[in-house]
Amino acid sequence: MKCHHCGAALKPGMKFCPQCGQAVGEPKETKQAPKVQKPKKRRLNFGKVKITAAVVVLILVAAGVGAAALLFQNHEYQTSIDLGNRNLDQKAYTAAKASFAEAVKMNDRRPEGYEGQAAVALAKGQTGTAETNLKKAKRRRDTNYGKALRAQAAAAEDQDKDAKALLNQIVIAESLDRRTAVAGAKAARKIGEFKLGEKIVSRGIKSTKDKADLKRLYRAQIDLYIAEGRSNTAVSKLIDESAQATGDADMLKLKKTLLVSRPTFVSKPGHYDIGFKLKLKAGRKSDILYYTTDGSRPNRKSKVYAGAFLLPPGATTVRVVAYNSSGRSGTVLNGVYTVSELAAPKAQDWQDTKLEDMDGVSFSWNAVSGASGYEVQITKNQGDSTENVRPVNWNDQTTSVAVYTSDSGYTLKGKVRAYITVDGKRYYSEWSNEISRDI
Repeated sequence: MKCHHCGAALKPGMKFCPQCGQAVGEPKETKQAPKVQKPKKRRLNFGKVKITAAVVVLILVAAGVGAAALLFQNHEYQTSIDLGNRNLDQKAYTAAKASFAEAVKMNDRRPEGYEGQAAVALAKGQTGTAETNLKKAKRRRDTNYGKALRAQAAAAEDQDKDAKALLNQIVIAESLDRRTAVAGAKAARKIGEFKLGEKIVSRGIKSTKDKADLKRLYRAQIDLYIAEGRSNTAVSKLIDESAQATGDADMLKLKKTLLVSRPTFVSKPGHYDIGFKLKLKAGRKSDILYYTTDGSRPNRKSKVYAGAFLLPPGATTVRVVAYNSSGRSGTVLNGVYTVSELAAPKAQDWQDTKLEDMDGVSFSWNAVSGASGYEVQITKNQGDSTENVRPVNWNDQTTSVAVYTSDSGYTLKGKVRAYITVDGKRYYSEWSNEISRDI
């Protein structure tokens, strides 16, 4: 046994170490840090790793192929839509319809193909077909373009209220593409909501930077101005704006074809004597004037002005409109003309005369200025009977007539009235005084 302090040898029973003098006892236990067990190394199963990696690669490849296929399909779909729209712009309707139909085959869950087919149908006047396609498009997604086309279809069916409701939804959109704005403008023009149409087109102009689209939008706005009856000044200003915005000076040529000069009355509205002929003057030699005398608005079905024309006695409202070489109408010109009544002729005495060596009497009257002719009434009165007598030398352009007097015992009475013929209708004066002659 040894001292645990100094290591000296100890005898049994000793309580103190003879070397160091320290008490003999059990040595103190020293704490040892716990041993950390290291994880056992596992051996990789390279077979399983290869399989897992292959699966991941296959998934990634499949995802990539699917994405690529989707991108290709979307590209092909958009290509068909774009081609259809180009053909539609060029009025190649058969080709446009085929392109839109092809787009629907590629993806029938999107609305553009159906909307394109509807646009073609509307351009061809096939409203029913358009409405069928628009219903299909709306089920896929209700777009502003679809609303504009539905408004156009409703306007074509004279459903003005429905068309206006759709246009009011479109006009509040933040931005509008060219096709939506133009379709909306057509619907607005058809139902007479010109201001609403102008707002829609203005939104399209603000949203568009493409020069070609801007030209179409400005043309739609110009059409609205003309349909609304805006002044030449307003239309001319808009044409100048369009030329500057599009950078196309050719837009200025529209002034020659679209602006319609205002016709004028050579004689101002007012009071005139019987026989007055009204003369009109066109602003341009190439303009054609149409007019009415019954107060209705003139159009291309009204009378064509070919020279000065007679106005009847009394007050007449004359309305005139000019159409230019492109078939566009201008502002309607209005004027009220009052023509004096036709004066009654004054009958003169009966005069003896000879008619082919036979006895007769003639009845005459004074000429009336402006009269086209005269209507004579001669009666033979005997007792209680009255008989109308037709003059032998009847001619309503003369101022005298004659009748035979082969017998006696009766009374001839004669009176006359003048008339003027305007547009195939006669306007009479009052009857003259009545002159009698006993035979």
